[in-house]
Amino acid sequence: MPVGAAKETDWGGAISTRTSIPHRCHKTIGVLGGVSVATACLTPGAVGRDLAVIPKGAAKAPSVEHLAGEMTVVVHVEGGSIVRAEVLQTARNLMDGVVFPTDKAVKGKEAVE
Repeated sequence: MPVGAAKETDWGGAISTRTSIPHRCHKTIGVLGGVSVATACLTPGAVGRDLAVIPKGAAKAPSVEHLAGEMTVVVHVEGGSIVRAEVLQTARNLMDGVVFPTDKAVKGKEAVE
């Protein structure tokens, strides 16, 4: 999984990454990949540590950029050790007002405008 320095990111994130699954570059990044990159950026001696721009404080929220956008991972650090990592997600797609019903849900129903 290649990573790029923050100065090379597109959206001002902490680090930029690309994921190949298995023979092509995937448009997004999986949760495990995002958490792995974020925690590596906070681990002394790990690849990415010197490349990333990491915020101050015990709860750090580095933005891991990928081709389709970014994934914010909240990493909790106590005494220099990572104790927990969380993926920050929003309901932004829900708030757009666009619905993607399944075929089963609309079968036999007429479109409602």
